[in-house]
Amino acid sequence: MKAIIDRIEDDKLAVVVFEGMGKLIVPVEKFGFKAYEGMHLIVKFSPDIRSEKRLRKEIKGLQDKLLKK
Repeated sequence: MKAIIDRIEDDKLAVVVFEGMGKLIVPVEKFGFKAYEGMHLIVKFSPDIRSEKRLRKEIKGLQDKLLKK
């Protein structure tokens, strides 16, 4: 997936525009490199299975606790 950093607001937030899609606002500090306006990006998403499982377990525990009351 391709995107472009459209602009950087207040030197803190990058407005990333996805090719043929929407926008995403990302704190500049989250980039692992020096980001600048007009920079072209290749964006890849990957699932975080461990985090998802951990959160599901936590939610299940909270639900069980609430239903026992």
